[in-house]
Amino acid sequence: MKTIQVLALIALMTWTSVASFAQCADKGNRIFGFMRADFHPEKMTEKMVSGLSLNEEQATKLAQLNDKYAQHFSSIRQNEQLNFAQKVARFKPLIARKNADLQQILTVEQFEQYTAKREKRAAKRYAKYQERAANRPSVEERATKRSERMTKNLSLDAKQAKALKKSFIKTMQGLDAIMGNTSLTPLARAEKAAPILDAQKATIATILNDEQREKLAQLRAERCEKKAHKRAHLRNIEDPQAFAAEHTKRMSKHLNLDAAQQSKVEAINIALAKQLQQLKAEEGDRKNKHTKKKAIMDGHASALKNVLNAEQYAKFEARRQKRHEHREQMRK
Repeated sequence: MKTIQVLALIALMTWTSVASFAQCADKGNRIFGFMRADFHPEKMTEKMVSGLSLNEEQATKLAQLNDKYAQHFSSIRQNEQLNFAQKVARFKPLIARKNADLQQILTVEQFEQYTAKREKRAAKRYAKYQERAANRPSVEERATKRSERMTKNLSLDAKQAKALKKSFIKTMQGLDAIMGNTSLTPLARAEKAAPILDAQKATIATILNDEQREKLAQLRAERCEKKAHKRAHLRNIEDPQAFAAEHTKRMSKHLNLDAAQQSKVEAINIALAKQLQQLKAEEGDRKNKHTKKKAIMDGHASALKNVLNAEQYAKFEARRQKRHEHREQMRK
């Protein structure tokens, strides 16, 4: 039960605003992290094998277990016939069964270590959420911004815009109260949040007319496709050109690169993708690969330093350091 609650906490702490829910059927919802589409069982297995010092037999069984449950989670997450409350209800026993199966593979000490790591990671992420929440705009401001965006995109009339804003305020207040209530267990937060999100979805459907509902669905589908396309290229080192083009585009936006810089940066990013591609194909343990990858990334930064000006490189290094610190925290 304790591990289930930890998983629920990991899910809930990623909620940022009501605007994030129901955006991508294949991605799931930010408030439920266990529904995310970018769940990679092979990466989870690799981390657990290394972090818990599993033997070969345990590693094989764990890989099979993670693959099996990844398919179960995916089928629930992508089932558009289920609302959020129903998905939570189905995930809860599934997670319990997975943990019971996991205990059959790990020793008592290994399972305790696994649970402790998840608890620590969950606590850090929740603290991060609370920090962001403290600096977030008011409910009124967030609701206004979202209703204005939907009014513009869907050509809503004044009555519809007013009704949507009222609904957004109610939903945001409810979710903020749940997330801020420290007396609730993480699992209780998840179970309380789900019906609020379902009610919000139903309310939006009643406010919009058929044409607007169809357009909203289309806009969401287009946004999902665009995000999926971007994520695929950002991660796909098998296509160095696409990888470099997407990374250069993002860097150009954040660093305000001129045309000449963009051309040079793209060439550097293509070289990076090829080096990472070669590293991926190499044999070796995870620690050794991590060391080699660090050297590659340091070389990438050095090459960029020769192209960027002082201000741009400072911004690049600041973002790089922030990502490094985040990864280090997640490893602890």
